Amino acid sequence: MRFIKKYFTDSGYTMIELIVALTIFSIVIVGITQVAVSVLRVQRGSSEMQNIEDNARAIFESMVREVRTGHSYKVVENGKRFCFSAAGTSATAPFFARYFLDSGIIYRTSVTNGEEAEYKSCSNNSNSDTLAFNSNNVVVEDLTFKINSGDHKMITIFMKIKGNTVSSKSVILQTTVSSRYLC
Repeated sequence: MRFIKKYFTDSGYTMIELIVALTIFSIVIVGITQVAVSVLRVQRGSSEMQNIEDNARAIFESMVREVRTGHSYKVVENGKRFCFSAAGTSATAPFFARYFLDSGIIYRTSVTNGEEAEYKSCSNNSNSDTLAFNSNNVVVEDLTFKINSGDHKMITIFMKIKGNTVSSKSVILQTTVSSRYLC
C-alpha cells in the first residue's frame, strides 16, 4: 500500500499544471501562426506588385519603341486614343498605328498605307489587326496620351494599372517619349 500511495502522490502533474502548460503552449502557437500569416501576406503583396511593375514595364517598352520611330501624332477623345504614322524598318513597310484602352486592356491596331484615311482621322472603326498589349494578370484603369508642343514633338503616356485581385493597389506611371523623326 505504501508503494501505491507514493506512486500516485509523488509522480505526474496536477490538473492546474497541465492547464497552465497548455495555455502557454497555445499562446506561443497562436503567435507563431500570426507571424507566418503576416509573412505570407507581405510576400503575396510584393509578388503582385512585382507582377504589376513587370507588366507596366513591358507595355511601356513596346509602346515607346514604336512611338519613338513614329511621326504625324494625333490624340483624340481627350487623350484616350492615340494614332501615328511609323516609317517602318528595313524588314517592315511603313504603317499607321493606334493605341486605345477598352475594358482594362490596352489594344494596338495597325494597318499599312492602304487604309491610311481611317488612321489619319484616328477613327474607332477597324478591320485591321488588333493586338492586346497587357496580360490578364493586370487591369489598366486609365491610359492617357498627351502631345507636348514645341520644336521637337514629345509624347507623354500616363497609365494607371493594378493587379486583377480585389485587394490590389493601383500604380500610376508616366513616361515621355521623344520622336526620332526630325522632318
